[in-house]
Amino acid sequence: MLRRRTARLLVVLAAVCALGAVLPSAFAAGGLSISPAILEHRAAVGNVGSVVVSNTASTSLKITVTPRPWRQARSGAVSPDRSKTLRSVVGVSAKSFTLAPGTKRTVDVRLLRKPSGGALYAAMEVVGKPTKKAPGNGITAQYRIISSLRLTAARARHGVRIGDARVSGKSAVVAVRNTGNTVDPVAGSVRLVGPRGTVNRSIAAVRVLPGGIVDLKLAATSALPKGSYTATISLTQGGAKVASAKRTFRR
Repeated sequence: MLRRRTARLLVVLAAVCALGAVLPSAFAAGGLSISPAILEHRAAVGNVGSVVVSNTASTSLKITVTPRPWRQARSGAVSPDRSKTLRSVVGVSAKSFTLAPGTKRTVDVRLLRKPSGGALYAAMEVVGKPTKKAPGNGITAQYRIISSLRLTAARARHGVRIGDARVSGKSAVVAVRNTGNTVDPVAGSVRLVGPRGTVNRSIAAVRVLPGGIVDLKLAATSALPKGSYTATISLTQGGAKVASAKRTFRR
């Protein structure tokens, strides 16, 4: 005989564009919201601002607030690293509390020590769990919202390092590491010399976390006949040229 269990539904709204895209003033996931969507401040030790957590659900929620580092995929997409916290660097005035329906609470955020490199780009994860389980075989909804904490360096430093070019999936790509301390977009151009001559292409802008590595797309493989290619790459960041290199790869 099957056992009846109460299912739990996790509602998630992740700020995957939170490194710098235009975002709404607040994020909401069903019965939970956080404002602002991006908390931005200079990376100075002390108070760097506050967020407002609101419960618009019909039941009380047990809230937890956790600063976490971003994890960036080679595609450029970001997500919070739930295996780590930044509590030794970022402090919050209330880590855990209960919100009654229709109420809200302001949580102050402090930078506890100067971050390495002078800047910190992090996620603020807010989870709301109902204080009462759903009756019978109902669904208990848990809410998880992710906003962005962007603490910028007093002096911006731009820089990228160009790695190897290769074919990955349906694209020819080049690996790029951000050696600076900003998330200003990395863009540029490439001149491809291959079996059918020379082709000039632009490289779409991508934001890369400091220290992170992202694959920038050079061209779709469907546009490249099989053979050997030489790519002459020029990259810009913050409105200035920051790197150039020549790389070879085979299609």
